[in-house]
Order: sequence, then structure tokens, then C-alpha cells
Amino acid sequence: MDLRFETDAGPLMLTNIKCWVSTGELPTNVGDILLSRAIMYKLGFDPRAMLREAASMTDEIDMADAVSHSGVVQAVSHELVDDLAGEEEELLPLEMDSYFPDIVAVDAAAETTKVKEVLDAKVVEALTADCGSEFVAKLAALLDKYVDVFRLSQVRDPPVKIPPLKVHLGNGARPIRCKARRYSPLQREIIQQHVKQLEAAGFVYRYHASRWGSAPLIVRKPHTKDEFRMTVDLRPINIQTEQIAWAMP
Repeated sequence: MDLRFETDAGPLMLTNIKCWVSTGELPTNVGDILLSRAIMYKLGFDPRAMLREAASMTDEIDMADAVSHSGVVQAVSHELVDDLAGEEEELLPLEMDSYFPDIVAVDAAAETTKVKEVLDAKVVEALTADCGSEFVAKLAALLDKYVDVFRLSQVRDPPVKIPPLKVHLGNGARPIRCKARRYSPLQREIIQQHVKQLEAAGFVYRYHASRWGSAPLIVRKPHTKDEFRMTVDLRPINIQTEQIAWAMP
């Protein structure tokens, strides 16, 4: 078999290559063709010899300033360092872990059954509260159609298939950290429980050296007496960021 490669110096033809066809799948990100070590030696590429030569000159090489001439690698490298401040570089591993999380295995059928039981109970509550039968029927159909978007607990679902939102600060933006606030014992308990759930699911992480900090707000849920939810007051930060439109999951 003959193989033709397009290079910056022109085409290169490799002739009389012995090939083996694999019925299985090749490793991820290696392409459709694997060249043997013998062919690479023939082309003058011997990674083991190169490592031996490097080791004979030094026992340590700093690769921080290594530059790749691959357009793909350069694009990815630029994306990783674009607009990164000193403190942001420290958070990059945590950010990448958020982009590519370890998905928690969940029995989808069992979880859907539990969610449907709760939603059915809410439909019954609406009917008990003198809601019209026609509206109740539409509500039940709507909840049944979108049952997959409801969760009873915070878990790591697969990431949505849209690019992550990037926030860019406006000119003259300055870090803002809210002052310490007093919360009632009940509010403190709600904040602690909610943050623990977010941490356990991998949605947030603690970073005490951050120069930015917004105040949490505990809000009572509508039509309830003892049910609350935690929100965050992002208004002081939002007024310093560029306003852009972004896709919603």
C-alpha cells in the first residue's frame, strides 16, 4: 500500500507499506492510521534515541516555554491562557474539572419514577386548591412531557452541549468583596446546607484568596411559610461586566 502525506515542503509518498486492517476500534484521538515504529525509524524519528540524547546532556528540562507549530495546538493553548490573570491561572485545573466532570452514575428509570411521584403530588395539590380541571389536565401533561428537567437533588449530570459562558470585565472594573453580614441561625443553616450540596456535586469550590465576593440572600419560596432558597446578589459585579447574549441550556 502507498501513503501520501501533504507537508509544508510538499507531498511525501511512502510506498510498499505492509498494512494490517483492524476490525476493532483504535484508541481515541489517534486517527484512522497507525504507523509502526519501524516506519518512524526509517523516517528518522526515534523517540527513545532522542530521550537518551537529551538525558545525556541534562537531567531536567523545563517545558513551560515549549512552542508547538501545530495550528490546532496553538489554538488550544491560546484559548487556555486568553485573558487569564494570576489568580485565574491557579483556578484553571478546577475550571477544567468543571468543563469535563466525572459523571455520577444514576439509575435514570428509578430517578424518573421518584420525580414523577413528586410532580403528581403537586398536580393533586393544585386540584385540591380549587384549580380548574382543564388547567390541571394541561399541567399534568406539561410536567409529564418535561419530567427529565426536574431533579430532587444536586448531581453531576452530563454537561450541556453549548460553549461555556465567558465573562469579560469592562474597562476600569475593580474587584468587589461584600462586607460581612449577619444572618439568623435558620438562614446560616440554609446557606451551609446549600453550599455543601453544591460542593458535593462539584458545582462550586472554596477559594478564600478570591478578590471577588458577593452576598448570599435567603428568599422565602412563594406561598410557603418555612421553605427558603439561596440566591446571590450579583448586581455590583454585573454592572462592571460586558453585556452579551449567550445561549441558554
